[in-house]
Amino acid sequence: MSAKALPAAAAEATYRASHQRARTSVKKARPVIDLIRGKRASAARDILRYTPKRAAYYIDRVLQSAIANAESTGQVDVDDLVVARCWIDEGPARAGRWKFAAHGRVRPIRKPSSHIHVELAVRPEEPEEKKPRRPARKSGAQQAKE
Repeated sequence: MSAKALPAAAAEATYRASHQRARTSVKKARPVIDLIRGKRASAARDILRYTPKRAAYYIDRVLQSAIANAESTGQVDVDDLVVARCWIDEGPARAGRWKFAAHGRVRPIRKPSSHIHVELAVRPEEPEEKKPRRPARKSGAQQAKE
């Protein structure tokens, strides 16, 4: 199904999903989410499936949820979806347990979390580009005149 065949509202629609308080740090998750930005949804799933990072699991689940949100409307073909925007915000860092510090003090063991957001959009149909014409070759007589 192409973007031209879709209603105007569906062609401009975006489909979102998010995971609040994912149990991974922002610093570790941002390089993973940079891998899928601007890619087709199916290609992004393949990339995340074979990325050996814990954050890839959480991001894959959010992407899968955004694809399911788009499918549930019934107006969009999944093959036409592109990761339009994806970002990670810092979530609350809860203090899990306490660890001993210098001079008889204690410090909290921080358990960082993050909020993962993925936004899908319909891929705009690319117009066929015409190849530029090569300039005509000059004959031997024309080259001699110059």
